[in-house]
Amino acid sequence: MTIKKYIHLYPYQSEMVSRIEKAFESFRSVMVQMPTGTGKTHVIAAVTKSYISKGHAVFVIAHRRELVAQAENTLQLYIDEKDMKKVEVFSVQWLNRHVSEITSRPSLIVIDEAHHSVAKTYTSIIEAFPKAKIVGLTATPCRLNGHPFTDLFDVLLQSHPINWFIAKEYLSLYDYMSVKPDNEDVRIINNLRKRGADGDFSVREMSEKLDLRPSLERLCDTITRYAKGKKGIVYAIDIKHAEHIAEIYQMNGIKAIAISSKTPDKDRNEILERFRNTQTDVNKPLKESDIQVIVNVSLFDEGLDCPDVEFIQMARPTLSLSKYLQMVGRGLRVYDGKRCCLILDNVGNYRLFGLPSDDRDWEAMFVGSTKGKGDIKNPLFKSMDLREEMPDSKRTEMVSILTHHEQVKDLEVEFGYAVFKGDDGRCGVKNKHGEVVVPAIYTEIKIYPNAIVRMSKESSSRPIWLDVINLVPFRKRPTIIRSGWLELTTIDNTRFYPRVVTHEMNVDSYTNSDVLNVGIEDGLRFKNFYIQPSEPRKLYKYIERLDFVLLFADEDGNLFMKEEYQLPLRPITREQWQKKMDEARKDWDDLEKGVADGSIFKEEHCIVNIGFLKFDKYGNYYRLHDDKLFMPAIYRAVAIRLFGKVCFLGNSYIVVEGHPHEPFKIIRQYIDGHRFIVRYHPYGSHYNSTYEAELYFDGKGSYKLTNNKWLGNLTEKGYGYLGYSYP
Repeated sequence: MTIKKYIHLYPYQSEMVSRIEKAFESFRSVMVQMPTGTGKTHVIAAVTKSYISKGHAVFVIAHRRELVAQAENTLQLYIDEKDMKKVEVFSVQWLNRHVSEITSRPSLIVIDEAHHSVAKTYTSIIEAFPKAKIVGLTATPCRLNGHPFTDLFDVLLQSHPINWFIAKEYLSLYDYMSVKPDNEDVRIINNLRKRGADGDFSVREMSEKLDLRPSLERLCDTITRYAKGKKGIVYAIDIKHAEHIAEIYQMNGIKAIAISSKTPDKDRNEILERFRNTQTDVNKPLKESDIQVIVNVSLFDEGLDCPDVEFIQMARPTLSLSKYLQMVGRGLRVYDGKRCCLILDNVGNYRLFGLPSDDRDWEAMFVGSTKGKGDIKNPLFKSMDLREEMPDSKRTEMVSILTHHEQVKDLEVEFGYAVFKGDDGRCGVKNKHGEVVVPAIYTEIKIYPNAIVRMSKESSSRPIWLDVINLVPFRKRPTIIRSGWLELTTIDNTRFYPRVVTHEMNVDSYTNSDVLNVGIEDGLRFKNFYIQPSEPRKLYKYIERLDFVLLFADEDGNLFMKEEYQLPLRPITREQWQKKMDEARKDWDDLEKGVADGSIFKEEHCIVNIGFLKFDKYGNYYRLHDDKLFMPAIYRAVAIRLFGKVCFLGNSYIVVEGHPHEPFKIIRQYIDGHRFIVRYHPYGSHYNSTYEAELYFDGKGSYKLTNNKWLGNLTEKGYGYLGYSYP
């Protein structure tokens, strides 16, 4: 008895099959983009089955032998045995060598993982079968060298973005953790100079610099601290690196094994079976045969199907967007009981490419106007090189870039909008609560992924693009980027608009890369606004400040206070704030009066230490004890703020440990609160040589001076010494 085999397709897969068939009416060759884990193989099987049901022959081409076997096995699951005789699966290398010997004539040629298709290799095959239609499938239609795919394919068909698949539960939520940009391994990667033939980092140089004991120990420390007991895949640089990683994991009680293209097929299949059968219930002990972690060398960046993978660890840096997305995509498959996947980025790939679910312009990469390559010299996200001691070389501090809880909230916002029509037939947009966010005054509105809409008032008018979350208009379709916990829109990578739900922002309400690059761990200050990390969709408006305390209001008029560099915002009433202001004003008046009549200095005083500085204490007021500082200012207690190695004296001076005789006079403080323009006299210069610099303070206790420039002898120019003030 013959059992008929059926292909169950999700609606989006059926839609793609229909789009391919429709495209073939106008084009000979079609490239299809679908994210990793969304079932490209099912689409291949459906298109193949459609052709062979009409008596046509089909060729399926893969670029590696293990993918050839996988494609053949998968097709056999969906296509009857007698019909499989009309399907031939080849590696591109074999077919290219033997194309003249092939007697069958296919009506369809399917190219799997089509981003590997090189014109020279594939052109001879395509030309040998001039009547065949061509369909190439890939998750990443991009190349490192920026060369287009238009020499092989006539058109690109794009599926939905990754966030859509996650929102519809076709792909898994994820937590993304990355090393800090000033991590030792990232410093090494930033100094990699050699490139391979494909334009990516040189494997040899990566191995020489990263396949070392300290780096291996940091990888292991990451697993034991953040993914203990979980089942996952690690991506290594080369075979030796994979073996060394597996060895050190085993030494630390992790059941890991290295696997590569040199692993015999029988052994590889056995390892994969053991890996698939390993249960990750923390309440059950592991069996002798269990494998928790597979360490591989690019073998499974394509083709591995193990949906219960709980974490992905990247131990291999790359400049290739395609490699990056193929690696992390292995962890996004859904599985019963799987809440999310943990992505551990030990090499800072996030800095170059953003998050896996970020929106990408595949059409631009398909036609070659944009490269699928990260720029190590100009990463998306940078950090300051701070003056601080390096942590234990064996430990790796990871920072959370995105949690699945935050992702759920983002998806609810981004996919919660719909077009509606008014009484006159014009279009507007409502949110999921039925509230109008765009009035019905447009003749046409189309909602794009990530809550971006395209609006036209008349058919002949220029369309307006709008981010319906922050209601900022654009002249062209904006792209979405993420900086840490915050999502932003931009059209020029110069002005970045935070995606907060508000009516307060406009085209002037943007921040810039300088602010984002120095870090927004304690929130983002921009223009007259503030966003705190715990509420990335909510905007607060700045009202005023009192010493180091800032007052903000939300859009409902509720007041909140925040100490500079501290989290979170705390609610406060207008009466409570006014009381603080009155007390501070009285304190200022008493200080001014006491200095003017000298009464402060008549009080009995004592010497006290505040951090690394000594003060003479007169009642509630303080003066620096060291007369070499030449700063005879009197300070209120609240005006002295100590952060580790950095001390603020009012809004006038910054003094750092180790250099107490070189106080920095604050000339300007940027709105982000982290950057200052300062002036100082190098100790020993007799105060007749003045420098100006930009000082960056991280809000915790570390700082960096940049852009030093000599201003000359300001005393001779009539400016006097930088000191003396009464904060």
